[in-house]
Amino acid sequence: MNAPVFDFGRAALPADAPPHYSFATISVTCTRALLDGLEVGVEFELQGLPAGSARQMRNQIGVDPDFLSYAMYVDAARTRYWGDGTQGSFTITGALHLDDRNRVGTLAFPIYGTVPSGHGMVQPGQWRGAVIARVQYIAQCLGA
Repeated sequence: MNAPVFDFGRAALPADAPPHYSFATISVTCTRALLDGLEVGVEFELQGLPAGSARQMRNQIGVDPDFLSYAMYVDAARTRYWGDGTQGSFTITGALHLDDRNRVGTLAFPIYGTVPSGHGMVQPGQWRGAVIARVQYIAQCLGA
């Protein structure tokens, strides 16, 4: 799995600012053994934790750190929270078929992020948060 740093970039966020948007791409790569005639089907689910809209970034500057909420979505319309399937969140699913012609397969998925408006005045700085990207998969031998 390749999960790059999700970067919202630089933006001024006064109380009346519109939401700030960004996106990144997460990819999942599967490789099968170099065994002639082997066919493998791989089904996977890509989860983002914590689930739903409970994500926050923290500014490390100052005695009392500030927090900014943000959300990550699996759709460009930003209506389906990326999560683990709980709390109204959605996972990303995919499937790869690996055989003698395709021993390596990669699927890429965009993740859309939003820092909503209405935070009020916050200090400039480096805001950091953490999301765990977890892949659960089932590989099934289709032939040998």
